Amino acid sequence: MNAHTRLITGVVLLCAAVSCGSPTGGRPPPEPPTPAITESLLIAGGEGVLRGSHLETLTAGITVDGVPVSPSVRSSGEIRFVMPPGRACEVDGRPVAVQAGTLSHVGQLEVTGTVALAVGESRVLDREQMRTLCLQLPAGNEAFVVTALNPSTEPAASPDPLFTVRSWTGTAGPAMVRAEPVGAGARQLAVHAPPGARGLPTAVEAPQRYADNPSPFDPRYAAATVGDTLPWVDWWGSSFPNCAGARERIPTINIVVAALSRSGKTVIAYDARSPRGAAWRAPAVVARLGRMAEIMERWAVPAVREAMHRGYEPLRGAGGRWFHVFRTDVPGWTIDNNDAPQTACRYSSEVPSTIGPDVPLEYDAQVEYVAALAIHEYAHHAETVYRVRRWGSYTAPMRVSTGWGAAGESWAQTVQETAARLASNQVTAARYAALGGTGSNIPSPDFYLNGYGEHPEQSLWAITPGSRGGYYDQGTRFLMYLRERWGDAPLGAPGDRFFERAQELPRYDVASMAGLVGLSATSALDQWSLAEATDDLVDPQAADARGLPQLKTWVPDSPRPLPSVRVSRSAPMVRMLNVGRGNYGAVYILSEEGEAGKGISLTFENFGSVPFIARLTRVH
Repeated sequence: MNAHTRLITGVVLLCAAVSCGSPTGGRPPPEPPTPAITESLLIAGGEGVLRGSHLETLTAGITVDGVPVSPSVRSSGEIRFVMPPGRACEVDGRPVAVQAGTLSHVGQLEVTGTVALAVGESRVLDREQMRTLCLQLPAGNEAFVVTALNPSTEPAASPDPLFTVRSWTGTAGPAMVRAEPVGAGARQLAVHAPPGARGLPTAVEAPQRYADNPSPFDPRYAAATVGDTLPWVDWWGSSFPNCAGARERIPTINIVVAALSRSGKTVIAYDARSPRGAAWRAPAVVARLGRMAEIMERWAVPAVREAMHRGYEPLRGAGGRWFHVFRTDVPGWTIDNNDAPQTACRYSSEVPSTIGPDVPLEYDAQVEYVAALAIHEYAHHAETVYRVRRWGSYTAPMRVSTGWGAAGESWAQTVQETAARLASNQVTAARYAALGGTGSNIPSPDFYLNGYGEHPEQSLWAITPGSRGGYYDQGTRFLMYLRERWGDAPLGAPGDRFFERAQELPRYDVASMAGLVGLSATSALDQWSLAEATDDLVDPQAADARGLPQLKTWVPDSPRPLPSVRVSRSAPMVRMLNVGRGNYGAVYILSEEGEAGKGISLTFENFGSVPFIARLTRVH
């Protein structure tokens, strides 16, 4: 082997030893870089950005929600593209499916036009703008309420259709889940009897006055005790006895005294015609009636003095007794006319005379409520007494019209709730939980068992089908709001009562009552509905800072709106807002469990012909 051969052989052996010419140095070749998407920014109607590593290797096409897009920038760490056209009403935070080559990614859509409201801030929605509006609420924990007020003060037999709310959520497609009117499935309300007619004389010489020591129709009224049977003038409804005729010709029914208060000033009696006489006389029933009489006597007059007239004094007929009669021919709770002044009819006894149906109390739990209903009826009586004593007539002499005829029921409910606050020592910000239960001897109010727009079909001015009159509920709370602005709603408030000033109005209507506190009828209803729809849902400091009206006298019975008026961020829904005159409907978008970070959008359609005031308010 010559020297040249030895050199070549040595090089070959050396290269073999050190793998000369191999790019991996003899090791296995490395895996190609793996692309990864770590985050995305997907702006509706704008740019989409994917960020990650080794993204330059994704040479295949990119789709967003199945729609191909063309990248404008493609680098190792970022891909940019123009987002495809979105849905008709986009939803902030909705899932967006991105396919980039072999990679699948789910991002969240960012909507730049979402509503920005501070807690407690409220915004009026313009009717014409609502026709094309996509109201985009941000993904997060914010909570909102949309309210729709029917500001009409004219009574109507049925609610008016205002508009329909359609929600759009992160699920694909428009809201198609279900459609129902707001209020469906709402809390059931206690049944109140319709207001009874007052059978008073149409033409009696004025002035009328109550006697200092009137003689009752039967002298035994003043001393009758349990078990006594008494003749009672059948003076209920629209009938009016012949006061000029002989006493023996006056129509009467017999009543049986079933129970007395301890002082004897409050008499509970039942109709002698009742087939339930044995039940009325049962010891357990008599004990319940006695407790009912004690509650009535303890709280009715103080409540009238707080809510109506601080100087109110009871009538003096039959030694100042109050008679409550359970009658067989009266279906609900009302009053009769045995409290008329004897100047109107000499056979009147000038006694408070309230009426209930022929239903013996079967349970102890009934006592607080029936006592409260009797106090409600006593308030009707006290309203008549006030006018007769002040003006010598059943109607204020300056009165030219009565536009809010149902206000009497709202006043009676006000006295009933005032009695509950007095008995539970709640000056203001009263809570139902503080009223106690069976045996508490605290009269039960029933004016705030619904709220948050849960019964929009009710009207403040009339009875609508399927519901009791809204004047027992929303009308009372509207009146309470006016009293709060006047300043006499808290217990022990000084000064004249709002009731006294309202009685002086020539036009006894909503506009005139609202005018007493410096508001128009529409403004008063708008502020009340906004206060009630957000009641106890907004931080008090935030509400004060934003000037958001709030109800202060009572806290609603329920701590949050029912599901029937809430809209889910997860499932699209449709809500029809059919609203009674003077009332409002509401749709709540709250922070429900499992919905954090989900947005929702709303559109509006099917507008009715009547005016309305729509608002969006942030409550949390």
